[in-house]
Amino acid sequence: MHQGAESYIRLYLLDWCIHFAPFSDSDESWTIEQDKIKVTTRVSEKFIDAVEQLVEETVSLEVEDDGTVYHLLETGVKRVIFPQEFLHIVELTGEFEFVGWWNNWNLEEPLREVGDPKSIDRPITLLRRR
Repeated sequence: MHQGAESYIRLYLLDWCIHFAPFSDSDESWTIEQDKIKVTTRVSEKFIDAVEQLVEETVSLEVEDDGTVYHLLETGVKRVIFPQEFLHIVELTGEFEFVGWWNNWNLEEPLREVGDPKSIDRPITLLRRR
């Protein structure tokens, strides 16, 4: 190590990257308002290939700002990764150590204790670089 160099712990936080729910289509929406701006977000996933683990994800935003309404839409195909598959990839790379995963940013609620995958609101995963 160089003189004066500090040792860092490198943590990587993955938000909603691991798919804990069984194969099923999903559709969620929520609205946030602040300072006369209203944003309604809708996210939907439709499984298109179970073998390849592919979903079509659509994200739409409706933004109301001072009487003007804007619509934004993005659709794309992504591959979902399930917990066992993710742990296997982490193990194979040897570059990271799995620290844990939790539900909805609640460190008091590790996912191993959540039970029903439908009760998982927003899974987060933490890795440490070796």
